[in-house]
Amino acid sequence: MTQNHTGSDNSSQNHKSSPLRVELFFNISKMLGARAIAIPLLFVRALIIPKLVSPESYGLWRSLLLIIQYSKFSQLGTHQAMVLEMSYLTGKGDWRRRQEVYNNTFYFNLIVSLIIVTGLALLSFFSYGEFAGFYSHGFRVIAVVILITNLFDLYHQLLRIEKKFTLLSILTTMTPVINLVLAVVLLMYIKNVLALAYAFAIANGISIFIVIRNSGWPKFQGIQFREMIRQIRVGLPIMLIPLMFQLVKGVDQ
Repeated sequence: MTQNHTGSDNSSQNHKSSPLRVELFFNISKMLGARAIAIPLLFVRALIIPKLVSPESYGLWRSLLLIIQYSKFSQLGTHQAMVLEMSYLTGKGDWRRRQEVYNNTFYFNLIVSLIIVTGLALLSFFSYGEFAGFYSHGFRVIAVVILITNLFDLYHQLLRIEKKFTLLSILTTMTPVINLVLAVVLLMYIKNVLALAYAFAIANGISIFIVIRNSGWPKFQGIQFREMIRQIRVGLPIMLIPLMFQLVKGVDQ
């Protein structure tokens, strides 16, 4: 009887784990499929865009692009801490604490992004030299791009936590497609390399609009600064890995 009972328990456990394995397989397949489409588009963009602008203009754009690339690390590891803690709290069933972590992370990053935006907007009034006009306009446009991009990165992490891989895979594919098409069309129309920034902002802005329609905008409940310091301590060491990769990549370029 004991052996039959044990065999029955094992069969029940296998039956329960089977749907989880199927779900995991489909989620991984969705993300791999989206990446398989998105990565070639990045190569196509890298080949096409330099041919549509002068080397000088493309070099100026690359200098602004550095600001975008490094501004994503202004979250100081709070995204990484949010992924770890919200996933744990979801499994634990502590929804109140989970919402607190999300709200703190969201509004901390929004405030930091707005500080960067304000700094770039002010800096645009003090540009000088041969390319003062370009950087004056460029800093203002990049400020908007950074705000949108940082919000997009945070919502991207939220979709992972909530296991909304279908929507995440759609956005992973859709965003670079819109970005590439807009970049080419706008460059041909306005003949200004900052069209790349407009395309960036519009593509990510559309994605954010879709995610907000799906996941909503968190209600502001104040920021617990001690809690944010704790999250930074948790997430900053993890964030250093992609930061070091970006630094090495920057040296190669």
